[in-house]
Amino acid sequence: MDTTVTISPGFSPGIPPRLIQQLLHPLVVVALLLSLIAPALPYWLPTPVAPFVPATTQPAAVVTPTFRAPRAVQAAGHLAATPATDATTWQGYPELVERRDAFANHYDLGDGRVVAVVRGENALIQDPAGHRRTDDRRIHAVEGGFAYKQPGLTVSLGQSTSTALLQRDTALVGWQPQRLVALDSAGAVRNHLATVLDGDPAAAQAQLAAAGRLLTYANHWDDATLHETFHSTGRGIEQSLIFATAPQLPQADGVQGHMATLRQFLPRLLGGNGPTWLALEADLFLLSGDSLWVDGLQQTHSFSTAASATGEFAIRDAAGETLLTFAPVVAFEQNDPTQRVNGHYEAEQVEPNIWRLRVVTPWSWWRDPARTYPAVLDPEIYMAVTQPATITLDDYCQPWPDAGPFAYCPYNVPAEPV
Repeated sequence: MDTTVTISPGFSPGIPPRLIQQLLHPLVVVALLLSLIAPALPYWLPTPVAPFVPATTQPAAVVTPTFRAPRAVQAAGHLAATPATDATTWQGYPELVERRDAFANHYDLGDGRVVAVVRGENALIQDPAGHRRTDDRRIHAVEGGFAYKQPGLTVSLGQSTSTALLQRDTALVGWQPQRLVALDSAGAVRNHLATVLDGDPAAAQAQLAAAGRLLTYANHWDDATLHETFHSTGRGIEQSLIFATAPQLPQADGVQGHMATLRQFLPRLLGGNGPTWLALEADLFLLSGDSLWVDGLQQTHSFSTAASATGEFAIRDAAGETLLTFAPVVAFEQNDPTQRVNGHYEAEQVEPNIWRLRVVTPWSWWRDPARTYPAVLDPEIYMAVTQPATITLDDYCQPWPDAGPFAYCPYNVPAEPV
């Protein structure tokens, strides 16, 4: 996003024009981003939740989350199972709908392994008087767009653009997809494959489904085989880019077409492999001046999670508190999530508080002749306090009757007790 601010020679004597330009530029960027989601602004502020008074009749216990250090949790009494409706996925793994209950969704990891993800959507919130109410975690249509709210996190989305504004407490983060590119082995752009349409395309469509938990954008890329979804996961928002067919390298007509074909096949004749990576590029706006962190280290210019211990990166505020985390990159076949591949993030700071982010996966996986489409590129943004736990027979809080090797341990988060 390039914005030019022109300052006349006689403007503000004594103040260097370059300094004025630097001061005005962030304000212009913020104004442009906010204009995209202005109709949804009334939905930014989360509903206040009263402080939790811990129960004294049941002992506390400890559970080891999948990706986090042990966290204290409090065992809760048994609740009636919720009706099983639409099957969901977690990180591409299919849900075992018959095991769904009031606490968790269970997903088949293969080889006899199952993950129990403590469910956050439609959670029970308890006030100081002990009264419980259901907290709605669906995506709602609002004037001019859509809004997703949960305690501490609000996501505002446009009517015909997949640009998103995320608010965690007082922090604001903007997410704006830009283009799809093919990269060479050095990470340089080899081919431009698709671009998000500018403005407000008349043909663009946004539709809610899955009882308000899935928002789909179509016809907003210049490649009609691409569409985007936002899935309400309870712990955050999951953005997916869906490929109806395998990504194709661009072809041109006439002499340019012959040259493009030659450039495509010449590397193979010389022992090369053509593109090495497929990348979704998006702009990440840290509108509150927050910072990016990987493996506990603050990033200042550029980074990659390819060698990261977790594959994640986090957004932290000035006090060092983790506001939002981007989960590890994964791509998978929509109809068979076991056919999957891991990816990584790459990012470069292009301006103060503006990062160009790449969601990168191997080109060879997408072009494999055995690949079945549709296929999904699946980054997820979540709040660290609701990271799911893997609960097994050897690592549980408190077993419940007829639960087999599973137990249910909702996190005891002060702002959102269960």
